[in-house]
Amino acid sequence: MNGRYQEKLQRQFLKSTMLPILLCFVFFAVVLLAYSEGFMRYNLNRGAQQAKEKADEIYASLTGYLTEPEAQADLLAYCNGEISDRAMTYSFRMKCSDEPVRADLLLLDFQGKQIYYSGRSDVTAVHPEYYRETLFETREKDRSILSRFYFFLGDASWILNAVVFDESGDPVGQAFLLMREDDLVNAFRQSGYEIVLYDSSRLAAMTTSHTLLDNRHRMLSSGLGLYSDENSSYLVKSEHLDKIGANVAVFAARRDWKGYVFPYLGILLFLLILITYESTRFSRNLAMDSAGSLQNLHSELSGIRKGTQQRVSIESDDEFSDIAGSINRLLDQVESLNQKSLALERVRNDLEKAQIKAQFHPHFIYNTLESIRFAILMDDGKRASEMLLALTSLLRYSVEHNDYISLDEDMEHIREYLDIMRFRYGERFTYTFDIADDTRHYLIPPLFVQPLLENSLKYGFAVKDSLELSVKTWLSDDSLHIRVRDNGIGMTPEELSLQRKLLEEGQFAEGHFGIGLVARSLKLQYGEGSTVDLDSEYGKGLTVELTLQKKVEQNGI
Repeated sequence: MNGRYQEKLQRQFLKSTMLPILLCFVFFAVVLLAYSEGFMRYNLNRGAQQAKEKADEIYASLTGYLTEPEAQADLLAYCNGEISDRAMTYSFRMKCSDEPVRADLLLLDFQGKQIYYSGRSDVTAVHPEYYRETLFETREKDRSILSRFYFFLGDASWILNAVVFDESGDPVGQAFLLMREDDLVNAFRQSGYEIVLYDSSRLAAMTTSHTLLDNRHRMLSSGLGLYSDENSSYLVKSEHLDKIGANVAVFAARRDWKGYVFPYLGILLFLLILITYESTRFSRNLAMDSAGSLQNLHSELSGIRKGTQQRVSIESDDEFSDIAGSINRLLDQVESLNQKSLALERVRNDLEKAQIKAQFHPHFIYNTLESIRFAILMDDGKRASEMLLALTSLLRYSVEHNDYISLDEDMEHIREYLDIMRFRYGERFTYTFDIADDTRHYLIPPLFVQPLLENSLKYGFAVKDSLELSVKTWLSDDSLHIRVRDNGIGMTPEELSLQRKLLEEGQFAEGHFGIGLVARSLKLQYGEGSTVDLDSEYGKGLTVELTLQKKVEQNGI
């Protein structure tokens, strides 16, 4: 028998490990092959957005100067001959010292004659006539900021134009802010991509690579998709600059990813072969170790069905030994609890707290392990292993925690209990949790609501083929509220009225020991202000809501 079980366990382990490993290999191979395009396009879109933000930042900062009242006053004073060239230059440089790009100021009177320029004298000598002929136009009452791109004699600029008005609102001149291509390149170069700032006619005010432009300083690419020249191939992304009325294009050079992809695929193939070899060895050893321990545990638990006097005896260095120890400790506590007197209120309080922890009857453990054994025989070893670990964790938790514990940690072990039950009932049982964040630190006894869940499972599956459970917590009026709801058979109005009356009198309702146990524990540990409320509609389910008041001295909450 053990030989057949070992063979089945080994085959199942190989099936459950080899398929995920193969899928992982295929997945990583596809990811590596797609990485060259996907990652590059992601960075390209991000780079285009950053370039757009940089252009908008430059525009906003310099238009801020042209519209600033103090700057307008200085420009007017110069046009009226009230301040010198040096004072005008000092004022302009101080106000624009923190701008993201260096700019030069050109002033024309309202007939188009140059009266001031802050830039180099050689530029002043070459360009004024071109400015007057191509940029200057009479703008009577127009207070808008005009943005233009300019290219002349090998120099490109981005120019912002504003009218200078006197106190009566009459135009007296025009101001031009000129951003030279070299200064713009320095502002955009940090992106790591090739960038072109161009207008609707593709005239470029700035480019980080002149190979992307023709001899008239116009961009060769359409600004979308792919672009190739004699030496390189690029992915191109353009962003429209609404305020400026222009566009910014980002060019990302396409890389040859073969030198990266094939080595990675080779490494993955090597790892696949290595993991396959190790998995075969591990599955063989695991099957040999687990078969004996599980069979021994099953035999021991079969004897416990006749009574709780017998104890499980398993010596191993794995979880089976932990399970045996937890079961024995649990049986010891059950036997001890059955022998204690319930006469004194304080003793009864301690006893009922222990009873909540010891709710796991040996039949629960036996039935769970029987389900695990059946799952293994059905070649579902992975799921069986998960449930063994969950059972071990739950049993250890139930016997090792004697004091209050946080709601968050307790709910994690309640989930283990419900996962085990879902393993036993399959798709017929589902559950949901809605745990408010501000309730997670609240301290409660271990497995405090487990009897309510067990009650719902017991009576729900007695009359229905499927069952849904929900657990919700929230804080209200400085009290913790816990609501357990199921869609089982519920109670008739008469049964509901009787159960409420018995709870008020502190009696255990017939057929609902779990609710009575929680209700009495709630009264003893949290005081009379804490309550258990029942609500039910026959045929549609039962709702139990607990209200726990804070107790600073005893609970430290």
